[in-house]
Amino acid sequence: MGSDPGGRKRVLPPWLRSRSRDSSTGSAQEGQPMSRLRLLLVLVGALALTAFVAHRTGPDDPWEHIKHEKLFPKCQTCHPGALDPNAAMWPKAESCAECHDGKVEDRVNWKEPAAKPAGNLKFTHDRHAREVRDSLGADSTVVCMQCHAETGAK
Repeated sequence: MGSDPGGRKRVLPPWLRSRSRDSSTGSAQEGQPMSRLRLLLVLVGALALTAFVAHRTGPDDPWEHIKHEKLFPKCQTCHPGALDPNAAMWPKAESCAECHDGKVEDRVNWKEPAAKPAGNLKFTHDRHAREVRDSLGADSTVVCMQCHAETGAK
């Protein structure tokens, strides 16, 4: 297995040990170091799993609210449907193009999502917004952030 500079024998954890065959006797030998190929495969697999988990838990949309929140401090500026059930939930692409015209900002090719994103939403925003408005008044930006900032939607 090898020794460290202090003269102590290093012992590999069981998951790094492999069973190898003694070429002279054909019998299995316990505790031999894992082959480099097997170690490489384990590391590549761990890296792939980490990348998959990071991708699944990261944002699905590259659009970042934080870059726009100083321009649009109220959620309903871009998401009027959160407060008005007769309004669209998403901004129109033309609204984005007012700044993202290729001169002021780079052009963007944004489209409204075709379907609701999967989530744990158990209520409609219009009913919820009406209840919030009734209890707290018309400006519910702070209330929106109580839920959406915590879930990473901001």
